[in-house]
Parts: sequence; structure tokens; C-alpha cells
Amino acid sequence: MLQAELFLKAGAVLAEGSVYDKGSDSLYWVDIDGRALHRTDLVTAHDQQWGTPSRIGMMRLMENGGICVALEDGLYQKTETGYTPLAMLPNRPGRRSNDGNCDANGRLWLGTMDLSGGNGGSLFRIDQGKVTEMVTDISCSNGLCFSHDNRCLYYIDTPSEKLWRFDFDLTSGTVENRTALIDYSAEEGDFDGMTIDSQGQLWIAHWEGWKVSAWDPQTGKKQEEIRVPAPKVTCCTFAGKDFSTLYITTAHTEGIEGSGHLYACRDTGCRGQEFARYRP
Repeated sequence: MLQAELFLKAGAVLAEGSVYDKGSDSLYWVDIDGRALHRTDLVTAHDQQWGTPSRIGMMRLMENGGICVALEDGLYQKTETGYTPLAMLPNRPGRRSNDGNCDANGRLWLGTMDLSGGNGGSLFRIDQGKVTEMVTDISCSNGLCFSHDNRCLYYIDTPSEKLWRFDFDLTSGTVENRTALIDYSAEEGDFDGMTIDSQGQLWIAHWEGWKVSAWDPQTGKKQEEIRVPAPKVTCCTFAGKDFSTLYITTAHTEGIEGSGHLYACRDTGCRGQEFARYRP
């Protein structure tokens, strides 16, 4: 088992959604309940933040050089003075946006969660501002990523205790044939955020599990674990100029000194790659 080391004493409430920007060699991440977007320089560890008017579920870089963020009710572009709407989700009380990711054609796939704990959440596709509901009956939409051949969508609805696989068509932007790839009911904690390395291996954060685990999606077998000094591990992403360091976000837990901070694991032996960007 590998060990994560402290990178930034962030003091976040609910750190999530990390994205690497190679141009500035910095890591963007969000504090959902702290209502803030952060950018941390990976060389100096200097952290800059911007407040948001509501809880922020995730962020992505845009093809036009901008930054988009998912606030509770939809997708917005960050500006110098605030946030400009790009696409609004259907008005459904008791729901908010959570995690998301872009496919290779620049469409953003954004999930929502049912704040009552029911199955009223959904997975939406946002294609140049047009919102389409793609998957329904979701409880808490979390990590999602696409296979390198663009034929599979891997997806976590946390309370289901399964990592799901969909057949994905890049041209049409559609998903079908939902099947359970990994049953994690016997694992420590619940699956939360997720990323994929250059070899197609899935790296998954464990909420209330004190760790990140790596899985082979071809076999459904666990390959590696990284111990993290905080129980609520939320998200991970490969970053740095050579994409060789896995950066890990955590949420605050009362009485746990190491919680709410950012961690790094530099000896996974794996590399990541740049995320696709949103095409407005």
C-alpha cells in the first residue's frame, strides 16, 4: 500500500473536483460547502480562491481559454466580476449539481444529487449550451470518466455501491447498456470521485474509507491502494508537467487533524493526461 503526503493545508469544508491546468502548472479544485473555487500553484503551493454564490459542484477548463463551473442550478462561465450562465438545469427543488466531466468532443456530462437521499438525481449532457437528460433515477452522481477509445463511460452513483459501465458513442453522444463493473459493498467506505490514468486504470477516492484505490476496468480487479490521513477522501487527479503525481482532495471531519487538506502521492508508477475541455 502506498502513502499520500500532505501537499496543502487547505482547511476546506468539502474539497472536490480537482483539474490540472498545464499552462499555469496549477491545480484547480472546488470547496463545495465552502462555496469557493481554488487554484493552487504546484511549485509554490500558493492558493488563490474566488467565492461562489451557491454551492459549486465541479469546474472544467474551456476550449476558448475560459473556466466553467457547475453551481447548484446549472453551468456558468467565470468572469472577472462573477459568473455568467451557460446552461441551466431543469428546476427541480431538492436537487443540486455535483460531479462531471467532458467527453472528447467537448460535451460536458454533469450529474446531480437528490438532497433527500432519494433517486431524484440525473446525469445530463450539456452540448454547446443545450441540456439533455441522459440517465435518471440517480441518488448521488459522482465520479465519471471515459475510456481512451471513447467506447465506454465509467460512472459512480455512490449509494448504489457499484461502479457502472455504459457503452458510449462519441459521435452521437449517447450511452446505453448500463452494467455493473465493480461491486464495492465490501470495500472500506463508498466510491466518490474518480480519474483514469494513461493505461486506462481507474483511480477512485473512498468517502469514509481513508484511501484511494486503483482498478483494472477490464477485469474489475483492484490493483493498488493509497492510504490517506483523512477519512472522507473525495477526488483525485494526476497533475504536474509529466502527470506523474496523484493529487487527492479530502473533506473536513470533526476531530481529524488531517482532514480537509490536499495530499499528493508521487510514487504510483503511473501517469495521467490532460482532461478534455468544454466546448461552449
